[in-house]
Amino acid sequence: MKNKRYFWWEKIFDKRYLKIYSSIITEERTNREVKFLVDFIKKKFKNRKIKILDLACGYGRHSLALAEKGFNIVGVDYSNYFLKLAKKKAKELKIKNVKFLRKDMRKINFENEFDLIISMFTSFGYFDKNEDNIKVLKNVYKALKHKGYFILDLENPNYWYYLPLKDPKIDQEGFLFYETEVIDGELKIKIKIIFDHLNRFIILQRRWEENGKEIFWEGKFKLFYQDEIINYLQLLGFKNIKVLGDFDFKKPFNKKSPRMIFVALKN
Repeated sequence: MKNKRYFWWEKIFDKRYLKIYSSIITEERTNREVKFLVDFIKKKFKNRKIKILDLACGYGRHSLALAEKGFNIVGVDYSNYFLKLAKKKAKELKIKNVKFLRKDMRKINFENEFDLIISMFTSFGYFDKNEDNIKVLKNVYKALKHKGYFILDLENPNYWYYLPLKDPKIDQEGFLFYETEVIDGELKIKIKIIFDHLNRFIILQRRWEENGKEIFWEGKFKLFYQDEIINYLQLLGFKNIKVLGDFDFKKPFNKKSPRMIFVALKN
């Protein structure tokens, strides 16, 4: 019997991911993102009770925080490990208004169910085929109620394209890459970032030593232009699309923005 083919996103979201991203996914960052979401909900929905879908919820850092504030949440993710962490935390905190489900985002089948759908921390653009990314957006539109909102938080491609590189190199395939090293807690992590300009992917590789063995981790995501995402959303039927440059309503998107956050209305 042939071994099953795994895609990178099926196996990297585990305890190692949390270990090497601990300096990036900080409590301060989560609090800032959650405050942005809460402020948005208060502004758009007033005091109305709403139902929220956290798409690619991970270990529930947004879902649990929003549920603690009284919102009704469904968190969807593919990682069994992350979902176990999220469910365990919900049980410890005695949170009843959150439910976590294991699903492939291309296959979610909700219909007219949610007032708000969020996709945070570049959890979109994982698939090799762009039609799969479009399928996700179609599922989002279908899952939203009339006058529901979609918030999509992505990397700003300009940040990556114009990132000042220290000692950049070219690999055998002609792709630009650079290497650096960071200290994260007790780990010394060697980082390699590869720019696949043909397919517009960023490939992230990390190596570190653990108990005398070298551990290798790799993930990748597609970079999207602002107009590209806007066109997809408009073709699906979204209206009133706004693009923010950070988790602050006063910061519209520009080429130096740290993030690219789309807010779209199903109308």
